[in-house]
Formats: sequence, C-alpha cells, structure tokens
Amino acid sequence: MLFRSGRTHPVVTLRSILGNNGVEEGPCEHGVLLEHQHRSVLVAVESLNGYRKMVLKDFNRDMVRCDFLAGVAQLGGSRMALVLDVPELLRSFERRR
Repeated sequence: MLFRSGRTHPVVTLRSILGNNGVEEGPCEHGVLLEHQHRSVLVAVESLNGYRKMVLKDFNRDMVRCDFLAGVAQLGGSRMALVLDVPELLRSFERRR
C-alpha cells in the first residue's frame, strides 16, 4: 500500500492487471499512480520510458479486441506506442480484488 496525500492506494504490477500468464515478473522499481473517478491504484512497472504529449489514434474495435487498449500513438521515426485505457485498467483491478 502507498499512503499519499492522506489517502491509501493499493499497489499492483501491470502484469497482474493484464494477466501474467505464468511469466515470472522482473523487479519493479518504478510506479505510476492511476486515478479516475475517485478510484486509484499505484501500478508498479519495470521501467519508465519518459513522458510526452501525443495524439491518440483510435483502433478499429472490430479488428482489435482488447479492453485495455485506448488506441495507438505515433512517436516519430515510424515508432508506435500502445496507449492503455486507465478507466478500464482500474475496473479490471477492482474485479480481480
């Protein structure tokens, strides 16, 4: 648990929310506090790759069937990043508790 600003936040790994599938987890030295509509969780991750503003492109939901993905962002140099859906991650975490 993380205690911050007078509130307690549960701590979980991103792999545990997404479904570990038996893969052994590496050390998690970083965390991202996710908050949405009075719900919060600290998601422990293996690494952080920076922060940047980006334009989100929606998926065709008929082709991509993953509730956790909000879309994709182009990072430049033909590199792409998957963007996670924070409200859906929090709902999934609450269902698994």
